[in-house]
Amino acid sequence: MIPCAGYKVNKPQQLRILVLAVVTTSLSLFPIIFYNFFLTQTVKSATGFQSNGIMTTSSSSQTKVNRWAENSTHILQLDLFIFLTGRLGNNLLEIAYGKIIQLLALEDGRFNFTIRCLWNTGMKTEISVEELHTCFSKYFSKESVNLMEWQIGTPQWKKKVQEQNHQISTVFPEWEHPMLAAEMLTFVDSTIESIQSKFDHLANAINRMEHYLPFVLTKSMANIPLIDRYYDELHELFTFNQHQCCRDTPDADETVLHIRGFEVEIPNIVNLFGFKDLNVHQITYELLGHLTEGEKVAVVSPWEEKVLANYTDALRNRGLHVRYVNGQTGPQGFCFLRSATKGLYGDYFSTYFRFAALFSDTAKNITFFNNNQRSDLRSKVPTEIIISNRNFSRKKINFSFF
Repeated sequence: MIPCAGYKVNKPQQLRILVLAVVTTSLSLFPIIFYNFFLTQTVKSATGFQSNGIMTTSSSSQTKVNRWAENSTHILQLDLFIFLTGRLGNNLLEIAYGKIIQLLALEDGRFNFTIRCLWNTGMKTEISVEELHTCFSKYFSKESVNLMEWQIGTPQWKKKVQEQNHQISTVFPEWEHPMLAAEMLTFVDSTIESIQSKFDHLANAINRMEHYLPFVLTKSMANIPLIDRYYDELHELFTFNQHQCCRDTPDADETVLHIRGFEVEIPNIVNLFGFKDLNVHQITYELLGHLTEGEKVAVVSPWEEKVLANYTDALRNRGLHVRYVNGQTGPQGFCFLRSATKGLYGDYFSTYFRFAALFSDTAKNITFFNNNQRSDLRSKVPTEIIISNRNFSRKKINFSFF
C-alpha cells in the first residue's frame, strides 16, 4: 500500500507473475487479444491490498498487481513516476499530486497507476529521503518503500525515456519532435477538467501503440482544490511521526509566524523568481498589527535569530512577547508549525509552511501571505477558496496580499 514501494506476494501469486512476465516478453508471437485476456485474469486473481488503494509493486519492480481491477476487465496497469525536486516541502506536495492523479484515474476507470519516485541526485535529495523515511514512517519507512528506485541521469532512466520517445514518435508521425509527443504523458495540470483531458490523450496513445504500455510522469504540486477532493486519503498517507520528529511545540496562546527568508538564501531571488519576503513594517504593523501588547508570538525560520533580528526587535518594541524557536532540525520546525493552535502565519510560496499548515491537526486559523513580485506567480495564489471536505473545512484559511 506504499507509493514507490516493493510489496511481497505469496507463492501462488509469484507463479502467476512469473508466467505473465514470460508471456509479456513474447508478445510478438501471440495475438494482442490473448495478452489482454491473460493480463486481466491474472490481475483479477490478485488479493491482499489495503482498501485505500495506494498502489504497490513487487520488490523486483517488474510486476504489477491490482485489487481495483476485480470489478473491471479493461483497466490498464501503468507506471506513474513522480518527479521530485528540492526539499521536504516540495516533495510532500509533489507526492500528494501524484497520489491525486492515481485516485482520479481510479475514478475514471481506465487506468490504475503504480506510483514510483524519480529523483534528482544530490545532498538535498539524500536529506529529504531520510526525513520522509523517519517522519512519515507509517507509509514511507525504509522497510516498506524504495524512495531512491529511479534517479534522473542514470543509464536506466535514460534508456526508459528513449524507448518511450521512440514508441511515441512511431505512432504519432504528425508530431515533429518526439519530446512534444511525450508531453501528452506528463501531468502538470491543476484542474479536474484538464487532468481528465490528459487521461483522454493517454487512452488515445495507448490505442495507437498496441503492444507498448507507456509510463506517465507528474511534474507538479497539489493545489488546495485538489487536496480538498482527497483530503482524508492524503491526511492518512502523510501521517506524521510526532514521537520521532518533534522537540518543541507552541503554547496554546502563542501566535506562530514562519519567516522563510527567501532573500537570505538567494539574494537575487526577487529578480530570478519574484520571491520577496515581507519587510519589517509589513509583518509588525500590517500582518500582525491586530495583536495587542502582552500577546505572545513564536517565530520559526530556517535561519538563526541574528539574521532576522530586525523582525524580532520590531515585534518586541510593540510590546509583544516574542520567542525565536532556535536549534531545531527541519522536521522539528515542521512539527512546531503543524502543532500551532492559535494563529498560524506564513508565506504561501514556502511549500514547507504550506504543507505543515494544510495538514495540521490543530491549526484552525491559517493565514497565507504573498508578496511575490511576478504577476504570473501571484495569479496562482487563490484569493478565496471553497472547501467541501468536512475535516478540511474546520480550518479557516485566509490570504493576505502585499
